[in-house]
Parts: sequence; C-alpha cells; structure tokens
Amino acid sequence: MTTAHEAWNDVMRDVREIRKDERASGGGANYNFRGIDAVMNAVGPIFRDHGVSCVPVEIKNVMTRDFTSKTGTRMHEAIVIVRYRVTGPDGSSFEGESIGESSDSSDKAVAQAMSVALRTFLLQGLTMPTDDPDPDHSWTDREANDPIEQGWDSAEQREAEFAALAARAKALSDDNPA
Repeated sequence: MTTAHEAWNDVMRDVREIRKDERASGGGANYNFRGIDAVMNAVGPIFRDHGVSCVPVEIKNVMTRDFTSKTGTRMHEAIVIVRYRVTGPDGSSFEGESIGESSDSSDKAVAQAMSVALRTFLLQGLTMPTDDPDPDHSWTDREANDPIEQGWDSAEQREAEFAALAARAKALSDDNPA
C-alpha cells in the first residue's frame, strides 16, 4: 500500500499550475490573487484520487490585534500558526506547519488567516506551480503612531516573535529533511 510520502509525491506530479485568476478591487485595491477556493478545487480531487487527506491537528498560536488603517477604518489582524497532518492510503502520516496572516474590518480575520495558512501549506508543500513568482502583495496601510494599536507591545516584541518563529521553522527543517 502507498505511504503518505509516496502519495504526496503522486499528488505533486498531478497538480497543475493555479494562476491568479481572481480579481480584488475596491478600497484602493486592484490586483489578481489565487484564493483558497482555487487551491482546494485544484488539489481536492487529486487528494481523493490518491487517498490523501490533509487536516489541521493543532492551532499552535494565534496572535490578534486591532489597528486603524490609513483611511481611518478599524481593522482586526490575526496571525496563526497551524500544524497539519497529511495521511496516506496506508495510514502513515507526516506533519508540517504553516503561518497565515490576515486583516479584516469585521469578524473574519482569524478565519481568513486559517485559509491563508492552508493555502500556503499546500502551495509550498506541493511545490505547486503558480505561474507567478511574486507572493500575494496586498496590504493595509497603517497610520503612523496608531493610538488604538493593540496586541504587540512594540515593534521589538513583534520582531522577537517572528525571530522565534523563524528559529522554530529552521529547527523543523533540520529535524525532518523530507
């Protein structure tokens, strides 16, 4: 029976490029993107063909904060670290982590960050062709010296958090060369 690593390799062989065919506009945004639906529609049937499942098994960290955009909109930002388990037809599995970040003006920042983490895990883990070497480049302008900025106490704290994440990612890759 096929192992998780062998099945993952089979999925990598069968996945085709996913172009940035969706268009974002409004609020000053005007760019193409590749959403989670496009990735799931491309990968899902191939996972089923090869008996592969990919599920979140742990949300390792959630960081949230509020800030005010340059236009004065109150925004909610979320950064999540999610551990996924990939299981193959023989029941063997391997795990990997991904980081997702999102900003939203309503109540969807965490859900969107989870979608970004999964999309990133699948795109990078499957070395999926994207037909676009640039990472998604949408952002929300933050006003300088935001008086309601909450979450991280300082830029130094945020830099320390990201440095710790980078160290954990390096340790993971050193421990598991696959």
